[in-house]
Amino acid sequence: MTIWSLEFKEGAFKELQKLDKPIQRKIFDYLQNLVVDSGDPRLFGKPLKGNLHEF
Repeated sequence: MTIWSLEFKEGAFKELQKLDKPIQRKIFDYLQNLVVDSGDPRLFGKPLKGNLHEF
């Protein structure tokens, strides 16, 4: 089983820090509980299309 973790790019982290603390917590909790702890975060997204389909 793959173990997933969260990593934020510096710019994304700075933007997150600009938000109110309760909003930061909601975003982090969502990502942690529903994406990381789900076992497969790919269940919550769609494949990229167009020029980004390679990523």
